[in-house]
Amino acid sequence: MSLYKKKKDDELNPNSKFKGILYTAHKSSFSDEDLTPIGSRSARHKKKPNKLAEAVSRLTTVKKPRLSRARGAQKAPAAPAAESSATGRVVFAGGRSGKGGRGNMRDHFFRNVGIICAAIVAVSCIAIPTTFAKPTTDITLNDNGRVLQASTSARSVQEFLDDNGVTIGPDDVVSTDLSSAVYEGQSITIYRAMPLTVKSNGQEIEVSIVAGHTVQDAIDKAGIVVAPDDEIYPSPDSLVRSGMVIDHIIVTTQETTENQPIPFENTTRDNAELEKGKTQIVQEGAEGVLQVTYKELYKNGVLISRDSISEDVIQQPVNQIMEIGTYVKPEPEPEPKKSTSSSSGKKNTGSSSNKGSSSGSNKGNSSNKGESDLNGKQGMKFQLTAYCSFCNSGSKTSSGTYPSAGRTVACNSLPLGTRIYIEGYGEYVVEDRGGMGGNVIDIYMGDQPNDDACNAFGRKHGVTVYVIG
Repeated sequence: MSLYKKKKDDELNPNSKFKGILYTAHKSSFSDEDLTPIGSRSARHKKKPNKLAEAVSRLTTVKKPRLSRARGAQKAPAAPAAESSATGRVVFAGGRSGKGGRGNMRDHFFRNVGIICAAIVAVSCIAIPTTFAKPTTDITLNDNGRVLQASTSARSVQEFLDDNGVTIGPDDVVSTDLSSAVYEGQSITIYRAMPLTVKSNGQEIEVSIVAGHTVQDAIDKAGIVVAPDDEIYPSPDSLVRSGMVIDHIIVTTQETTENQPIPFENTTRDNAELEKGKTQIVQEGAEGVLQVTYKELYKNGVLISRDSISEDVIQQPVNQIMEIGTYVKPEPEPEPKKSTSSSSGKKNTGSSSNKGSSSGSNKGNSSNKGESDLNGKQGMKFQLTAYCSFCNSGSKTSSGTYPSAGRTVACNSLPLGTRIYIEGYGEYVVEDRGGMGGNVIDIYMGDQPNDDACNAFGRKHGVTVYVIG
């Protein structure tokens, strides 16, 4: 396969490029030829020449032997010249030699056998330590889902990771103890920590935690103490994920008390000794005091709800009692008629004139008496509220009429049809009933699109009201 085709194949299938290898110690400029399997450390060094083979070759190459002769002996005839072969052995050109020749051949044979045995021993001394020095081990590494396989001669997991430039973060988790020894077929898994944010009490805390943990684990790692009433979103038993935002909502409650007025009742009763049309207050009304205790719920300092949990009457209200006169003064009996005469006729005429004058005078007195009655009436204290068509929804009043602004009021303590004068507001007629107390008068405000006008009117306490008919 050409180098160009191999590079193209690696670009299309990047995972096949890393089969049998791990990392390259953070070097991005390595080429494919620079990536070396990690199984054998000796493979990283340059290939050295085989000195053993050279030694054997030198030992097995024999020089041309020299033939000796005895002192005083006659010089032997010159033997044919010996020729040396390429293999280093001596080859004699002549025929079969004598006894001396056969001894030399035996010496050469044993010498060569000794040299070969020495070479075998030397090869064994070099090959055996090299073979059993540091064996390689096949290991599988799962780095947060990326699975790689490699052979290594490292003795511990930490050494294996260091050799391949694999770093472990402070929050990462390794399935195997880093100091443990590696073994054949071992599987090492690295769980990488994920970043997430915890929001609590206006602060954002960044934490890192590996997959498989829960939201509660992240809360604990952030150092947040959760009260029993606090709320956690998502739920504490949810599994964390990368980039998750966890909200810790601080929930607090407190109790507050508030005093509210208790309206008094306005009761009426007839007084037969009091002239009809007149009223008098025989007992002034007084509002009571109600103490209400509320439970308020806050989330992160914001009021969420306010519920009443108890009510205590601190002061009882005093009812107002008003008497309405029912006494009617009897009319005087008419005088008996007398016989008429001329003189008596004059008297009658004068009497008639006086009578007319008296009648006119009485009439005038009657008018004055009416003004005196209005001015002499004793007023009652009422509480004023307001309602309108938005509240009434267009219904008829309790007296069967439709309410009218400037005329209709609702009251539970006065009879229907009673004409009253409200100090500062004018004359009204009691035509309706309501759900309020006896000392409350509800003034009709007419057609309104909403209840803003009624709310703006509010409650007005201690307003004097006169019954005028």
